Parts: sequence; C-alpha cells; structure tokens
Amino acid sequence: MPAIREFLALNPRLLAFGFAFTFFSCFGRTFFISLFGGEIRASLEISPGEFSYIYSGATLAGVVLMPWLGRLIDEVDLRIYATALVLGLIGASVAMGLVTHTVTLFVVLFVFRLTGGSLMNHTAIVTVARKFTRNPAAATGFISLGVPMAEALLPLMAVATMALWGWRLAWFGYAIFLAVVCLPLILWLLRPGFGSRVPPADTVEVMRWYAGGPRAPNTMHSFIYTMMEQCVGRRGSFEAITWLSVHFIIRSDYRRMAGLWLREPRTIVLDHNKFNDPPVVSHEIIHDLLDGGSDEPPDPMFALCAIKELP
Repeated sequence: MPAIREFLALNPRLLAFGFAFTFFSCFGRTFFISLFGGEIRASLEISPGEFSYIYSGATLAGVVLMPWLGRLIDEVDLRIYATALVLGLIGASVAMGLVTHTVTLFVVLFVFRLTGGSLMNHTAIVTVARKFTRNPAAATGFISLGVPMAEALLPLMAVATMALWGWRLAWFGYAIFLAVVCLPLILWLLRPGFGSRVPPADTVEVMRWYAGGPRAPNTMHSFIYTMMEQCVGRRGSFEAITWLSVHFIIRSDYRRMAGLWLREPRTIVLDHNKFNDPPVVSHEIIHDLLDGGSDEPPDPMFALCAIKELP
C-alpha cells in the first residue's frame, strides 16, 4: 500500500486525466453503443446485418484516419487536442439522438469510433507514458482501469436512462453530461501554465513567463536527469516534475532567462527555443536535485555537472 500511495503521489493530476479520459472514451466504444442496437435498428427499420455493415464501415474509416490524426498530439497543445476530442464525442451524442437515416448513422458512428473508440484512449496512453518514463507500464495500467470501471457503470446508466427517457433523449442526456462534467473536468486537470504566471516568492528574483503551457518531456530529458542524478549523487523523481514550454521568461530587472525551476509545485519552465537544449535542461535539473541551489554565487555542482555548450 505505501508503494501504491507513493506511485499515485508522483503526478496525481496526470493519472487522474488519463483515467478520466479513458473512462469517458467508453461512450464511443462498442460495448456501450451496442446497448442501443435494437432501438436504432427498429427506428431506422434496418436488419442486424445492415447495422453491422454500417458499424464495421464506420470503424474501418476511423482506423484509416487514426495514423494521421493520432500524430497531431505531437504538434497540437494537449488542452486543445483533448477539448476537440470531447467536443466530437458531444456532437456525436447529439447527432445520435437526431439520426433518421443510415447515411447519418454512418457519420455518427464514424465520429464515435474515431474519438471515443480510438483517439481518446490513444491520447491518454501517450500522454501518461511520456511523463512516466521510468515506470510507464504501471502508469498506463492504472489509467486503463477506466475501461472496466466504465463497463461496470455505463450499462446501468444506459438501461436506466432508456427506461426513463427513451433512447433518443438518453443520448441528449449523455451529451449534456459530457459537456457539464467531462469537458470541465479535463480542462481543470490539464491546468495551469497558460498565459502569464508569477512564480512563488522563494525564487531569487520575481520572474514572469508568458504565452506557453505544459509540454511532455522526451527521452532526452529523462536521460539527462539520470546523468545528473549520478553526477550530483542524489536521487530525484523525474515523474513528479511539471514541464512548461513558454515564449519567454523575464526577471524583474528585465533580463531574459532561458529556464527557471520552482519548488512548489515542482516545475521546470523553459524558453520554447531552449526546451531541448541540453545545457539549459541540465542546469534546471540540477536545481531540482539540489532542491534549489544558488546561481549567484553558483553552487559548485553547476560547474561540475551541467552539460557544457559546444565550442
């Protein structure tokens, strides 16, 4: 139990995002949509075989687009990407309540399968695995629990809402639920770091950073962190750090900075042009391992361990 609590404490907000995104993706999964198969077929007067062809075609169409749309997570801000997927799920839920034709049904199922059935799960796994570089299997295993949780709860909700409102109104209700609960929750879990922010008073001087947000570290950051641990002689927690990429950082004396480390919460803020710059990254990591460390006068560890610029 202590080990589990320690693991969950590494980055509880990120784990909560992955779990929630996986859970809500189940509105677009087969086990949930199939609960409405009989009502949909009766309303549109189609056979089980016709419905299966439409469903299979929509799923395959989503699979074709998955490689292209899935890689956008590397290029688009996570908040924007996640919001777009949830809005797609909400739109599909509204459209499902209005569907009257097989062509419309195909489009609705396509959006469901693309967002909930593919991209939301992909987003949760990629985001969490990137952050938990040392124990990605444990992290992705934890967020995957969102699926069995949804399999236990969503069918009960579907049966109850269909009995009370009918299947069309039920889908309108799901759209409202996703808009009122899912979207605000996801945006709240993916806060902060957008716009400007004033760091805590324990920094050497008052500094601000502008126009940026969270960014996932890559294998280079993890490798440098391990190197700095060995050089400094202290163990840290790479997974507990929040990384921000911003347009620029400025001190109270109007001096521009390449990077900044904060104690509470543990955050490394980097100029977007320096996010993958080894000397800057190693310098801020040493701050983290030393739980501070002075730049003026500089701690000897910076001269000993920080990666040097190429001559």
